[in-house]
Amino acid sequence: MYNEQIKEILMKTYDVCAYTLDCGSSAVRGKKLYYYTLDKDYEKEIFLLRNVLESQLSKNSIGCLNELMQFFPGDKWELPQCACYTETKGSWRLTFHYIKGVRYHRTFGKHIAATLILQNIPIIYLSEYSKDTFFGYWDATFYNQDRHRGEPQTVTEGINYRINRNLFSNIQFRSFTSSFFFMIANAEKKYILKDIGRTIKDWGYYLPSISLKSTLNCHTPSEVMSLVASESNLLNINFNKSDMNVGYVIRKVSSFISEQDYPVLLKLTPEIVRNCISLKNLFDGLNSTESIKQFLTNYYRYERGFSEDEIYGFIGDYIHMSIECNAPIRLSSSSNKLKEAHDKLAELIREKEYLAAEQNVLLVATPSKFDNLEKAFNDLFPNAFQRMHTSEQLLKEGEFQHNCVFSRRDLIRKDRVAIFHWNFENASHTIQFAIDRWGKYYIDEIKARYNQEPSWSAMTKLREMMAAVNFVD
Repeated sequence: MYNEQIKEILMKTYDVCAYTLDCGSSAVRGKKLYYYTLDKDYEKEIFLLRNVLESQLSKNSIGCLNELMQFFPGDKWELPQCACYTETKGSWRLTFHYIKGVRYHRTFGKHIAATLILQNIPIIYLSEYSKDTFFGYWDATFYNQDRHRGEPQTVTEGINYRINRNLFSNIQFRSFTSSFFFMIANAEKKYILKDIGRTIKDWGYYLPSISLKSTLNCHTPSEVMSLVASESNLLNINFNKSDMNVGYVIRKVSSFISEQDYPVLLKLTPEIVRNCISLKNLFDGLNSTESIKQFLTNYYRYERGFSEDEIYGFIGDYIHMSIECNAPIRLSSSSNKLKEAHDKLAELIREKEYLAAEQNVLLVATPSKFDNLEKAFNDLFPNAFQRMHTSEQLLKEGEFQHNCVFSRRDLIRKDRVAIFHWNFENASHTIQFAIDRWGKYYIDEIKARYNQEPSWSAMTKLREMMAAVNFVD
């Protein structure tokens, strides 16, 4: 099904179609077809090095040559890619691989061949047998909580994260995918796929996290958006005329925004949304509160122009506390107004949880990933650090330091962070520590009283202490 159409799209998308991975090979038969596009500088370098080896080495030397490998520099998502097409009993399979580099080796007649080196495990796997996941595009995204710091994610029902990530990074895969969606739309009369294909072509990703079955039951973008959130009469927008990614963001974010700021929300443009979208948003389609926080933080940072000091000083906490308290977020308020709202929310949270704090509720998990950090501090720097174990301690820390550290209690309960109090040079500090994927502790955030930044000497001293702790650990 669609075998010839897929090969035709691949031919139009990639520069090279070959039966082998040997650069410049004239082989005309094989079980696989390889499609790839190499940067012209890469091509010149490959052929130049191959020709130099061929001309400078004797036939006997070439006969003894095992192999030389040259690896391309850069992040894996920046590497060129190869599409590998195969057919089994008339059914197609298509895998996409990173091209890691080139292997120069002897071949028949004591000549030298330059063969592309592919990543063994495909980045993307598409197959005719996977029609229930739209050939692999709507496959589930799995979240490994042991490897990634953060709250449990909502698994997307939309396009798989690796698909979105690769669309974002690789223009050939993006071009293939948009053409593939158009072809299926025409063949199966599922014209919503054309709208999705256009979105992918323009953006390099597709945000709506909606199941394949629900998506294919829709005829227009407006019907897709109706599946995102409850309808609001105040959102005066024709989603059939708006960009699908922009419309989706507006619908998702509107649940957290003050109705007074709906006119501001409706002014979101593709350019604004592109600036504010993070890889986290590509992962879960703004389906988690953490994802919403990241988008809104970027909005204040890039669209409103708030400084990093303001973002880390109160904006981030304002967004977090607003979502926790189900308080509408103001997009257009001034810095002073947002500070006032921040302080009111902090006070509300303190009052709301005061009873629990009085009961001396234990927050720290037993056992905790940060027990070794506490022990190391006690052994290396006795009485220098005091860890917050209970709601009461955390509440008092926030009151004494005049900050909103009490809002971090959920992070402590989930054992994502540990909060310590530290005095240095007549200044008191609240420190939030986290742990990376390699098991090393690091300073996630530190504030002096009234959310002031720590002194240079305090940061220098703390980094020295953390180096000692991680060395012991």
